[in-house]
Amino acid sequence: MPSSNIITQALKVEQDRIITLAEIRYVSITKRYCNLEKTSVGDGSYYTWGGNNYTCISMGVEQKGGQNIEGELATASLRISSIDKENSDFVNVGDVGGRIVIITKIYEGLTAATDYISIFKYKINRPGYNDETREVVYELTPITSEFKNDIPLFIRDNQFNLIFRMILNLI
Repeated sequence: MPSSNIITQALKVEQDRIITLAEIRYVSITKRYCNLEKTSVGDGSYYTWGGNNYTCISMGVEQKGGQNIEGELATASLRISSIDKENSDFVNVGDVGGRIVIITKIYEGLTAATDYISIFKYKINRPGYNDETREVVYELTPITSEFKNDIPLFIRDNQFNLIFRMILNLI
């Protein structure tokens, strides 16, 4: 259920911009990124949401389609640009396959963990790093695909939406 802040934002004539947050849970550390170039908070290099600081960096999430007739959810890719040496080592040296990635969409200005538009949880299927462009690309697989039901589930079905949200909140 959306919070009252999200409903208020959605009903505004001119809504605040939507921010994408990415949380990558590596073995020893959690990295958090935000798709803003700069914020008005502190020194402008981070955005705070849910009590966590997200580093402002050029990034994008591409969701590849939706749910198909067999109940399988679409994959996605996370592209993070201008990665520094320390972060590139996580991809080149560390074992990042199978790590959890949480993609959250929020309205700018909302900072409570309950104020989100959508949250998707993925596992890293295939990481990649390009030394020349300093760009990391993660191919992501939805976590819910591990709980795939053999019966086709349709987006229009309200029961599915309820079950889907319950599964995401349990993981």
